[in-house]
Amino acid sequence: MTTLLPRRLAPVQYLLSIVALANIILLGIVAANHLRFPLNLEPTETTVLEHVRRAMTGAPVYVEPTAQFTPLTSTPLFYYLSAGVARFAGLSLTTLREVTLLGAAGCAMLLYLIALRETRSKWLALMTLGLFFAAYQALDGCYDAGHRDSWLVFLVLLGCYLIGYSETRLRDALGMLCLVAAFWMNQQGALFVLGGLAYLVWRDVRSGASALRSWPSVVTAFLLGPALYLLLPTSFTGPTFHYFSGDLNREEIRSFAEFLARSFAVPAILAGAGLQLSLERGRPFGIWSFFLPVAFLSAVLALLTPGSNLNVFMPFGVWLMLTAVLALPRLTRTISWLDPLYFPAIALGLSFLALAYRPSEVLIPQVEANAAYRDLLDYTRNLEGQAQGKRIYILNNTPLKTDSLLRYAADSYVLERDLGDRFRVLGCLPRRNDGLWPRYLYRYDPQAALRLSASQKRP
Repeated sequence: MTTLLPRRLAPVQYLLSIVALANIILLGIVAANHLRFPLNLEPTETTVLEHVRRAMTGAPVYVEPTAQFTPLTSTPLFYYLSAGVARFAGLSLTTLREVTLLGAAGCAMLLYLIALRETRSKWLALMTLGLFFAAYQALDGCYDAGHRDSWLVFLVLLGCYLIGYSETRLRDALGMLCLVAAFWMNQQGALFVLGGLAYLVWRDVRSGASALRSWPSVVTAFLLGPALYLLLPTSFTGPTFHYFSGDLNREEIRSFAEFLARSFAVPAILAGAGLQLSLERGRPFGIWSFFLPVAFLSAVLALLTPGSNLNVFMPFGVWLMLTAVLALPRLTRTISWLDPLYFPAIALGLSFLALAYRPSEVLIPQVEANAAYRDLLDYTRNLEGQAQGKRIYILNNTPLKTDSLLRYAADSYVLERDLGDRFRVLGCLPRRNDGLWPRYLYRYDPQAALRLSASQKRP
């Protein structure tokens, strides 16, 4: 096995090692900067916090939507995992982010171990780790925002790691348990459950054994997946569990194509070439390339939820980066005209370049943010005092008429004040669907809204 920086390492490889380490350090700084940010890093963080609050108190999470609470369309394991941590650490956005960071750290650890085991190169393992950290903004900052994505990928990687290097049926069953847990993190995990079962059957048939040898894993997946999903009592989950955890358009397809072309073009080409090479030889090289089409299907499934941010493509993005690095030594050994030194270096250099971002875009001025948050609290408390005279307000980040969820309220509310950039520093991190900042104050006044609408319709 090679060392991290062997004596024969070329200057370009030293340079890429520095780039990888710089991305790792940068994300550590960014995560520390974000941990105690007082408002949302992404638009639904406070909604997730309310889900966790209900899980902590034993209240059903999936209830009929009301003005006070509407469940998110996701399976619930992240809420209950965070609720368990929050019982010791306290319920806050910081706790949610700490849980998310634990999942991201687990992903990083497994990616390094997988690349090291597959390539026998600490340098390529470092490159895999560096690419994962460099993809922070390309994946819409989902490594430290209070959401389930990092845990979904961690459980999928862990499940595949257990199955892919397994020598016992017990380890196979434990791997399937992790993949089923990934489904309970998010519906995308269901595809990886099916992929895991398919891999186990394919492995047994290929080795000459009966496909029935996989029955413990099949039973585990069935009982803890679809059976539990269907039989889980509504007294625990709430009456709308299946509705909220259960149309593809050109805009979503275009966004996915741009995502690939802008950030993951080189890894996609390398991963596809590696898969094609293994298929030409009639034997895929292990579970990682076997699951590449499964990861792609998880991205296709994500396209069925219009308006999502790019974090929904995290499983596919991680799989592209991993299988791209694993393909490099195989491609250079097989294709004689590919230089074994400069081809990997150029491919990795281009990959890092495509994922590069300006730290200033994601680092938050903490002093200004805390001051603005105190100002926001004082401002809203003052509105509460005014509301005692039957005044009702909405403080929104976009005009109501352009808000897909609150557009209906434009018939009853009129704009009281545009606060401009007053709370700009409290805006969400840059992503595909920018959450912006608290800006537009609307007052409930149906008659004034009707008069305004009538005046706008006049010629």
